[in-house]
Amino acid sequence: MYTNDFEYYCAESTDEAIELLTNHDGAELIAGSHGLLPRMRTGEEEPPVLVDINALDELSLIERADGELSIGALATHAEISASEMIREDAPALSDAASEVGDVQVRNGGTIGGNLAHGDARTDHPAAVLALGGSLSVHGPDGERLINADDLFEGHFETAISDHEIVTELRIPIDENTTSTYLKRRNPVSGYPQ
Repeated sequence: MYTNDFEYYCAESTDEAIELLTNHDGAELIAGSHGLLPRMRTGEEEPPVLVDINALDELSLIERADGELSIGALATHAEISASEMIREDAPALSDAASEVGDVQVRNGGTIGGNLAHGDARTDHPAAVLALGGSLSVHGPDGERLINADDLFEGHFETAISDHEIVTELRIPIDENTTSTYLKRRNPVSGYPQ
């Protein structure tokens, strides 16, 4: 099936992306688009405007800062899985990233998009909840933090507003604990059971 017609913009900054979302009703962000594009092809979603944020390199950083792991929203599942820093400080997140979809999805899909998409059946939500993570989001009213406990409001519904963009995932570092993620794969869908 084909997608609906839509306008396409490539944002060159977070502020520009927010402005485009604010000025175009129904606009959606795209980066990896492994959640949105399949839903567009089936007609489940028909955004009139797509705002591409792939050019925002600052949203791909993975670093330690102030006792937290800071993982940019555009970090791919493959980058998270391969990161020594994440494997050391939050192994459950690295494990979950290695289980997401297939090679194509892991190399193109992003952590920010995965969590913002609101599909709690995927691998990352369980790990992020267990690790006490939070999302930093930016919108017309500035920056705010959303704790993982408060993120999911329903199936494909999150606490992220229509005009906000996820910029990073924050995971507290606790040197006295460790974590792991074990997946029992549904044989039909591949999602965790």
